[in-house]
Amino acid sequence: MVDTVFDKKGMLKDDKKVISISDRITKKSTVSATIIAKNEEANIGRMLKSIQDFCDEIIVVDTGSTDNTISIAKEYGALVYNHPWENDFSKARNQALSYATKEWSFIIDCDEEFFLREGADDLKQVLNQLPENIEAVTLEADDVRDGKVGVKFILPRFFRKGKVFYEGAVHNNPVYQKDK
Repeated sequence: MVDTVFDKKGMLKDDKKVISISDRITKKSTVSATIIAKNEEANIGRMLKSIQDFCDEIIVVDTGSTDNTISIAKEYGALVYNHPWENDFSKARNQALSYATKEWSFIIDCDEEFFLREGADDLKQVLNQLPENIEAVTLEADDVRDGKVGVKFILPRFFRKGKVFYEGAVHNNPVYQKDK
């Protein structure tokens, strides 16, 4: 087994912590999906089906559903937490993030689906190989309506645990802890 040495930025170093190359390549990071929902029975099952094999933990913060959203979420093994809606998307998003226990948090909305061109294990291996100073990963997404791609956009969706919070009651935006 060949060992190499990396510093906290993932750079080679000759007198610090030794990290096995084989461990960095084969270890898979763990992922918590964090979701906010209210009356999403028409969408949540489709979304959860798209992530169930990829995520190690599914967190749903329900903000007052009166339909079958909660029971559908539980059918997919989601941990459901109830919080009253306070007219603040960031507050709900931050509540969901606070329950996440895995290395990475994955933000997804109920009206979205997640598809990987490569296998889920490959993405988890890539997340594991990222230097510690990389705290967020963006995804390219397509807005698909009636089977046609309308707009392509890039969004930050993966965050290291405890490295981000959201601000903005309506247009919630991630703020990285180091930006505080």
